[in-house]
Amino acid sequence: MGFQGQLSSVNLTDIFQTLGMNRQSGTLAVTATGGSAQVYFNGGLIVSCTAAPVNELPFLLHTLMSRGLLDAAQAAEVNARAQAAGENLREQLLADGTVPEIDLDEVGGWCMEESLCPLFEWKDGEFAFHDGVITAEVQAYDSLNLGVNSLPTQQLVLEATRREDEWKRIREVIPDTASYFVVDNDGRANLRNVDSDPEMLKVLRYLDGRHTIEQIAPAVGISRFDAFAIVAQLVLANIARPRTPQEAVDDALELRSSGDLAKARELLELTQQQFNVPEVLRPLAEISIQLNQVPRAVELYLELIQRAQDAGDLPQAIADLDTII
Repeated sequence: MGFQGQLSSVNLTDIFQTLGMNRQSGTLAVTATGGSAQVYFNGGLIVSCTAAPVNELPFLLHTLMSRGLLDAAQAAEVNARAQAAGENLREQLLADGTVPEIDLDEVGGWCMEESLCPLFEWKDGEFAFHDGVITAEVQAYDSLNLGVNSLPTQQLVLEATRREDEWKRIREVIPDTASYFVVDNDGRANLRNVDSDPEMLKVLRYLDGRHTIEQIAPAVGISRFDAFAIVAQLVLANIARPRTPQEAVDDALELRSSGDLAKARELLELTQQQFNVPEVLRPLAEISIQLNQVPRAVELYLELIQRAQDAGDLPQAIADLDTII
């Protein structure tokens, strides 16, 4: 017998624990502002689940590539064959012998935890459990499937609970998830005070003030949680710091000079969302014009005109109005 409800009244921890303790079989569907997911339980154990793609590749293939178990050509070939045959990627990989089963089991379990743990952060949304049913979404070729294996439900709940507690500490250090971080000379001098590992070294290469942590995680092949935890550790050790608005403007102008207008605009847009400072407006408006994004450019120039009028700088207001016209 199935059941359904609102996440605002019942949290996912209780739902997963109930399904595990009662050894139920069926599909749990969860929908919230952050997205949607479906999880198939067999006898209270997690056997398969949906997973969002990363960089337009199924999550499993992206992870295998990031760990050096597949190259890009192999991943594309396996993806095309599995999709055409409607066969799950795990089965296709095992049939091909492309990845050793022991590695596939380890990576598949890791991917499942990384896909499901973020669901426990969802506090608003809906859930529905369909008793004895395995949906088409969970059987899709790109879903995560552990085959004859399974993920113990209590193990997932404990990991999700640990991460939830850690997220509270991370958010105290990184309140804005869209922040850009840099490592300057002072920060590099402090590197000797921490024990670095391969994952930290990978993250450090991307702390150039041009990548958000959300972008860094898939780029280096680690989870979103681990990426934020590493950056928070680096901030607390006075190695990394948030990029200032003026630094972002200077870098955007350098990108603009080199012809990378899209990256320059992205950098300025996120900086403006974070700080809402006037020095970002003009270069952002000019780049928007270059990219032929007229509505956004007009919006920015109107704000510049208003700011000039408020400051009593009528010549500048008139000049910006002429630009719009």
